[in-house]
Amino acid sequence: MIIRTSMVLVEVILSVVLFSIVLLYSLNVTLTVYEKNNKELNYATTKLKLETARLFLLKHKDLSKLLFVDNILFYDNNILIDNVISFNIQEESNNIKSIDITVDDLTQNWKIK
Repeated sequence: MIIRTSMVLVEVILSVVLFSIVLLYSLNVTLTVYEKNNKELNYATTKLKLETARLFLLKHKDLSKLLFVDNILFYDNNILIDNVISFNIQEESNNIKSIDITVDDLTQNWKIK
């Protein structure tokens, strides 16, 4: 009877240890997937903000109303994009303006007539 009880106890302990290992591994994988998805979501959101601003500027074309103050890009005193790290407009040939903009870790170059 004692041998049978001790075998059951060993099986229970082994099951708990294996379950703990599986649970820790699953939590680690879940955390890694969550962090990766969060980074991808932030990247996609930043790309969407930049594309929206680019399309807005293509439609309105009056770049003289752009103002860059304290990491915020304004258009006609309204916020166009926030969290802007760098912003630069250069005049190119044939009335084309080149805009270099960096938001978070994403840098884009736009050509606007």
